[in-house]
Amino acid sequence: MKRNSRKNTWYPGWMVWSGLILVFSFSGAEESLQFDVLAEFERPGRHPLGALVRHSDGALYGTSVAGGIRDLGTVFRVAQDGTRITIHSFFGLDGAAPVAGLIEGPDGALFGTTAEGGTTGFGTIYRVTPAGEFAKLVDFTGSSGDAPGSVPGPIMLHSSGMFYGVTAAGGGGGFGTVFSLTSSGTLTTLAEFTGETGERPGVEPNGQLLSLGESLFGTTRGGGSGHGTVYSLGLSGEFASIVEFLGSVGSRPSGGLVLHPDGRLYGTTERGGASGVGVVFRIDPDNAVDPAVVHHFSDLTGSQPVGTLVVDAAGSLLGTASVGGQDGWGTVFKLTTSGEYSNLLSFSGVIGPFAGAAPRSGLTSGGGGDFFGVTSAGGPGQRGVVYRIDGSGVFEIVADFSPRRGWAPSGAPVPDRDGQLVFPMAEGGENGRGVLSTVSSTDGAVRRVQDFKSPSGGRPNGPLLALGTGFLGTTTSGGAFDRGAIVLLDPPDPPALLASLNSTAGEGVRGPLVQNGADLFYGVSLGGGLGGNGTVFRVDLNGVIERLFSFSGTGGTRPGRRPQAPLVRGPDGSLYGVTERGGEADQGIVFKVSADQSFSILAEFESAAPRQPRGGLCLTADGRIFGTTSLGGTADAGTIFELDPETGILTEQASFTGASGSHPGTAPVGPLMLGSSGTLYGMTAAGPGESGTAYAFTPAQGLRSLVEFSGETGAFPGTTLSVPEAQLEWIGGMGEGEDGLVYGVTPGGGAFGGGVGFRLTPSSSFEAWKRSFFGNTTAPDLDDPDRDGLSNILEYALQRSPVTPDPDAIGVEVHPFEQGARLGLTLTRDPSRSDVDLSIESSSSPSGPWTTVASSVSGSPFSGIGPVDETPTGSGTWIVRILDRLPLESGGHRFMRVSATH
Repeated sequence: MKRNSRKNTWYPGWMVWSGLILVFSFSGAEESLQFDVLAEFERPGRHPLGALVRHSDGALYGTSVAGGIRDLGTVFRVAQDGTRITIHSFFGLDGAAPVAGLIEGPDGALFGTTAEGGTTGFGTIYRVTPAGEFAKLVDFTGSSGDAPGSVPGPIMLHSSGMFYGVTAAGGGGGFGTVFSLTSSGTLTTLAEFTGETGERPGVEPNGQLLSLGESLFGTTRGGGSGHGTVYSLGLSGEFASIVEFLGSVGSRPSGGLVLHPDGRLYGTTERGGASGVGVVFRIDPDNAVDPAVVHHFSDLTGSQPVGTLVVDAAGSLLGTASVGGQDGWGTVFKLTTSGEYSNLLSFSGVIGPFAGAAPRSGLTSGGGGDFFGVTSAGGPGQRGVVYRIDGSGVFEIVADFSPRRGWAPSGAPVPDRDGQLVFPMAEGGENGRGVLSTVSSTDGAVRRVQDFKSPSGGRPNGPLLALGTGFLGTTTSGGAFDRGAIVLLDPPDPPALLASLNSTAGEGVRGPLVQNGADLFYGVSLGGGLGGNGTVFRVDLNGVIERLFSFSGTGGTRPGRRPQAPLVRGPDGSLYGVTERGGEADQGIVFKVSADQSFSILAEFESAAPRQPRGGLCLTADGRIFGTTSLGGTADAGTIFELDPETGILTEQASFTGASGSHPGTAPVGPLMLGSSGTLYGMTAAGPGESGTAYAFTPAQGLRSLVEFSGETGAFPGTTLSVPEAQLEWIGGMGEGEDGLVYGVTPGGGAFGGGVGFRLTPSSSFEAWKRSFFGNTTAPDLDDPDRDGLSNILEYALQRSPVTPDPDAIGVEVHPFEQGARLGLTLTRDPSRSDVDLSIESSSSPSGPWTTVASSVSGSPFSGIGPVDETPTGSGTWIVRILDRLPLESGGHRFMRVSATH
């Protein structure tokens, strides 16, 4: 679309009427790209430890000690239909590691604690609404200060409207505290424990306090006689030690107390008792003597009970044992006050009829005879589950922590036979082992098409290799030995195991494989082999996998360590590859595997030079081989190099410039991907925002930065490198669709922390400039938001801000000239903004006619009938001075205008 912009400005004796359309490009002069987020994936919570709370809105709320955007824990909600959502992810300063469960306050908000984080690192108290509105109320201050204590536990709501809780450590002696809290966040310390002896014996108070009359009752895991205590505390601070455990009747009480209708208090200890693996005990709060053991645990029926017991309608006690049972994953039990014990179920781990493991909190009554609980592990991905159980043992998983659409994209998209792009995600899915997804080049929709499942492979890693109607992929787990696998993928058929990796053939495999022969495929493993330094292996379509050789580190016959995928097949039929480390300087090598399987070193990377490649090689259509190093170059931020396979000579083609400079980016990682035009696409692990960058490279045009990723938020969400809980490194990447556009994925970042799917579309640079200032591309071209007389397009043309007034952006002067003084304009020209034609015109009347004095087409220098002077600024722009073609005296009044066509 052609559009002109003009602005009237009156001056004594003359007028300047100016307008300009110029554009800004975030990706450099050669290419302007629009960044569209197609999908953002959820990094869910993991390992819920605290008890659930049933809210007045009917939903269940809980916490996970880890997971979430920064892996520092979450607050989650489970609706009555089983839908789980994260309503808050912790970021550190607001808290970290929410071990304790929540309590509903009088206003319907939820109150809880984090064991770590906050401004001091000693933990926090927070308030969050069901809608996710979050406020930190307290930062604990350790041994002293305004809020002494650390590692706070669960809090309880008293009938008075006050909250009460404990900290497991901190206070003057470091043994823990009891505190009160108002709903507005005013904390008062009621007691500080004194250890084995003293006025308030006890160490590490834990569990939710129980209100009984005017007193609070609680437990400590240690202190007293060394095995823990039961204590009472008056609301005004009067302390009494009720019981000191001796081991034989229990040790390390772990959880709060429950008041039974019989008037006695019941609780659990994690250790002690006849078998040393815990007991259920009772005490009489009005006549404190040694606790009576109601049940001694044993491994077969469950052991190490943790959490507060609940009482059902019949007066039986229900609780959980964190380990033991039939499979050792823990149990749910029921116990009468007379000691009749029944094991309602034994958890079965990742799968099975009672999926779940290690329940570390008690049950929550759901009404109608149902109870709800969480396990800290087991279920899909070993992240834990939310379950429901009734008094007869009928069990149902209500929710888990494995998003079905997957998260952590772990390989660049590659086209399938239907024109869609296919990429793996290492985490999530129905089995928690990752998924295969597609992104449509028609509508940009991201869809899950397959779930990975052991033993056919789990946690796919690296781009896929097209094979017939399907693909060959690699996984880091699963297979016969759970060391990874080579899998055949042909949706809608489920993944099929082709071959299993092992410690001998290699482990830590990352795709893509490379085909070298009719049905032979070659790959590398980061580890495994004879010395654990990685391998080169071969697999055929019959599933026969063979290790060709093992790398030997810094010496030996095949030096190298951590070989990087992919290998490339050179023009001579040999395979070429790189290792990240190893060789004499331990900075990596370039190697060759000849057709006869012989191994040779072509080059060794050296210290203080380009070194440590963290991605494999790439073969272009004209037979050239390119690769990257994560270090070296002008800023020691990494390079792109070309390999001559005949001589082994490495030639540096481009150098990254780190956090700033002309080619921002640090540490290129992952394989280069070849586009149809010969462009190579890649990503760096860091850059200006420490979330990485995406770049493009051609030998003719050099290196171009496409995107500077901005993490969880910002204009370009995403993080190019992610190391989730498994301590495995996932790397994103980019590929080209049938529509010629670039599609990419990042394994981290985005609004939900689990990665981003995106598309890069050529767009007007002016639109990109609008997006950078206004967050959209619809801001009217001729608007003047800062009211300085300059329209948006003129602001952009002169490299000014549309939100900061700058009325002197165009200089207007009368210049002496030998034929008489003339009117002149001074402005800035950017040659890289080639989608703009500029025209300087003059007239003796504001109504015209207008005569062109000078013009610039597509960013070229000005030329015309008027005097023109251009001076370089040294930063890529030019200062341009253009004089009118006639002197002022010739017509009494002279007028000039700047016109721009976009």
